[in-house]
Amino acid sequence: MISYGREKIILGVDSLEHQIRIGGWLKKMKIDLIKHIAYYYERNLKYIKNTDISRKSLFEDPPVELYQELLAEFPNLQVLAKGGVRNITYIKTLKKIGIHSLVFSSSYISKVVLPLKD
Repeated sequence: MISYGREKIILGVDSLEHQIRIGGWLKKMKIDLIKHIAYYYERNLKYIKNTDISRKSLFEDPPVELYQELLAEFPNLQVLAKGGVRNITYIKTLKKIGIHSLVFSSSYISKVVLPLKD
């Protein structure tokens, strides 16, 4: 972050039940999600993209509670939400709790759950 600046780096973190996952989500690390983020946050991290893989492509709600926890623990962190965002209701909910940006699912685009016009 020192070389490139905090405005140009986004930490991508995939997790399942507060544990970091790597290698296509197959390898469980013995690293707690909050501790992992805290390490970089203490070094001036500004942006994070978190994917709760328990929600990915399963037509489940986004992990609002997890995002609220992250925002409470790291008040200056800008969180990009990913996973479970299927319609405008979820987008509004995430905006309301303070999510910086989001990636919405293919189900939104393909109109499996809700047409874009809604």
